[in-house]
Amino acid sequence: MKYHLLLLSCLLAAFTNAPLQGHASEHESKIMARETCFFTGLSAIYDDMKEAAATDTSVCWVKPYKVIDYPKSIFGDMPWRKRIGIQRAWTLMREEHQTVLHCYFVMPYDAVKDVWLGGDETYIVDSKTGVHYKSRGTTDAKMWNRLFGIKAPAGTVVEFLVYFPPLPPTTKDIQVYGVHKWNMRGKHIKILDAESDVSYDTTIPSFHKPQLAEAKSNYNKDDMDTYDIYVDAHLIRPVKERTIALWRTPDVTYLAMAFEINWTQEYFSVPSGTTLVDQHTGTVYRLRQLQGLPLDKLFFIRGVVGDYVAFIMEFEPLPLTVNTIIYNEPASEPFDVWGANWEAVIIKDLNVSQLVANQPLFEYLERTIVE
Repeated sequence: MKYHLLLLSCLLAAFTNAPLQGHASEHESKIMARETCFFTGLSAIYDDMKEAAATDTSVCWVKPYKVIDYPKSIFGDMPWRKRIGIQRAWTLMREEHQTVLHCYFVMPYDAVKDVWLGGDETYIVDSKTGVHYKSRGTTDAKMWNRLFGIKAPAGTVVEFLVYFPPLPPTTKDIQVYGVHKWNMRGKHIKILDAESDVSYDTTIPSFHKPQLAEAKSNYNKDDMDTYDIYVDAHLIRPVKERTIALWRTPDVTYLAMAFEINWTQEYFSVPSGTTLVDQHTGTVYRLRQLQGLPLDKLFFIRGVVGDYVAFIMEFEPLPLTVNTIIYNEPASEPFDVWGANWEAVIIKDLNVSQLVANQPLFEYLERTIVE
């Protein structure tokens, strides 16, 4: 067992250090994905039978793109080949004007036949869009759409290249078909260097800001008659209470939260200590203001029973890398009026992409009353 682990470590190291440029490209290449895999079943091999291989004219013998020196001392004696089978690996590279799949194969013997690289069924499929990227072939037509044989010293690593059209930089997940000997028959691959396809909102909707209808004096949290009254809140169609939508700009994050009006006028308050928290990093983004309404003070919204209104909060800007947030509204100072509730509100696992998708729920709705 220890011997096998040593062999695997050395094999991975060799693939990591092996030249990955392929196609003699002078341009920078970027690794998109890579993997080492093991197989036990080549249908026909030659074990130190160079003369037999040399005279076998039924095989299409080809030269791989590259033969990489690999110390045979790592593999030990002949029996290792029977114990752990055939080693292969692949690396998907983003190169100029193309995507290149580098396929590596550790020669178990001096000659191997019945190798298949790819052909008409070789595609990359974008898992999100379904777009198919048809392979452009390889370095030698004799290795395409057919079985072939290769000759190289046992223990060396041979490399093959499979060319595809360039993938969009925002492609995140793909499936590869038609590279059967490297276990790619619809293999799902996550792209390592994918760029974010998330962007800031270019426009922010014009929300209706509540208007102060009655300003009261001598504010007292324990006396509802001293609460200011606001009208003309931003109306929306009925949604679940505390539904949230998000708009992001480089300077401000706008958060809209929905509330149901159960009375002709209903009181609310929003603490200034309300924050958004990146659920993965714990980074806190502070509330800056509540559009048209006061913070840390109880107030009335006057409307019609059955209205749904949205409060619009402005927070510090969220980076585009933030995927999941927590809405954290701390407990308010206790107060003594009918229905008083000063408990904290914490809403976890808010998916930012979904909150952005909720934007249409907060389009302004003109109130309609039929009598």
